[in-house]
Amino acid sequence: MSQLDLTLDCDVSALHLSFLETGQAKPSRETVLQIADGLILALASRNALLQAAGPFRAVLQEMMDRPAPYPAILADRHWRVRATNTSTALLLAPPQGEANETSLIRMLTDSPAAEAVIENLPAAVREMRGRIAPEALEAGNGPVLRDLLEALEAASLRHPVARPSR
Repeated sequence: MSQLDLTLDCDVSALHLSFLETGQAKPSRETVLQIADGLILALASRNALLQAAGPFRAVLQEMMDRPAPYPAILADRHWRVRATNTSTALLLAPPQGEANETSLIRMLTDSPAAEAVIENLPAAVREMRGRIAPEALEAGNGPVLRDLLEALEAASLRHPVARPSR
């Protein structure tokens, strides 16, 4: 695809596109999306392009830091930690362990420290199982979410929710 073809497909001027290529101009979010449309990029590639084009990380980190001292977590669709604020980093340190586990689910299900630091671990496991079950169905029962759901089901058996006594 030539630069001219791209400018026509994206509805961006050739001069502006040239300035973007040489770093003389910074693209707006809308311009990045116009170029992504013109290039017919997949969603993952669009997201990568948006991240590369601007202060995406800084904006996310500001959003993560704003609720401090309360915890904030940014996780991907497989429940892997992508960013945290300082409070969350302190809370997650014990279940992450030396291996620096990034999966929130694996921290709940596999970490020996989870039981010691999460007072309501059985309820947390049940809650996460309730969240992941529909996500796994919606995702076509993909292998990653299916494995996480199996880990939560096994953890539910090890950590049953106590029934209130009468």
